[in-house]
Parts: sequence; C-alpha cells; structure tokens
Amino acid sequence: GVRFTFNGGLTWSASSIGVPNDVNAVQLVGSVAYIGGSGGLLCISTNNGASWTRFATGTAETFNALAFSSPT
Repeated sequence: GVRFTFNGGLTWSASSIGVPNDVNAVQLVGSVAYIGGSGGLLCISTNNGASWTRFATGTAETFNALAFSSPT
C-alpha cells in the first residue's frame, strides 16, 4: 500500500487511495506526489499522500513509470 510521512520519515502512516489497483510507480514533483498503476490508475496528492485524487485516464493500460517536469 501507499504510506506517507509528515516528519521526514521518522514515522509513516497508511494512506488509502480508495482503489484496488496495484501501484507500480511514484513520482514526486516539489510537494506534489503522483502514483500510477494497473487498470489506468493515475492519482495526485497535494498533502504528502494523506489523500489522493484519481484522474480519469480513459485507459485500462498499466502505468509502470511516471515522469513530470512540473506539478501542473
């Protein structure tokens, strides 16, 4: 599962992305985090992974890697 920290990694908490998909990729751009995975999963978090918003990708393909140059 996905975990998040607010204290530089001293402690970690579980984060529910609310979907059963496998998570295969994580990309951090500044304070914004993205995850990608099976079934077209692509989500964004702007609060260190405490909550996630899913993008409607329109695909069922698997994302195995992510690369972004800016958070927008």
